[in-house]
Formats: sequence, C-alpha cells, structure tokens
Amino acid sequence: MTVYSNVKTSYANLKSIQASFSELALKTTVDNEQRLFHESMIEMDEIIEDIRKRLMTLEREERQYQP
Repeated sequence: MTVYSNVKTSYANLKSIQASFSELALKTTVDNEQRLFHESMIEMDEIIEDIRKRLMTLEREERQYQP
C-alpha cells in the first residue's frame, strides 16, 4: 500500500468513528455522556480536516494521483 492509500483509509476510518460518536450522542439519555460524545465528535472534525488537507497535498505532490 502506498502512503496515499494508507492516509485515505485512515481518513475513511476517522469519518466512520465520527459517525459513531454522533450516533451514540443521539442514542444516549445521560446528559454527561451525550456531551462527551458530542465533544468527541467535534474534536474528530479537526483531525479529519487535517487529514483531508494532507490528502490534498499528497494528490498535488504525487504525480501518480493526478488525473
């Protein structure tokens, strides 16, 4: 696997984890847990954005990923 493939796979996994946090926040009835899942989801947003930017950089720098 290339670095790009690994980063892209990680990106997809992070998006899945974020969706799980969102689902858990909606399903739980305990306010403290709901807040914790929501905060985790927001933190994941920042990480996902960083990874997305890295993917864009890899696409720009690596000739093999250009159309």
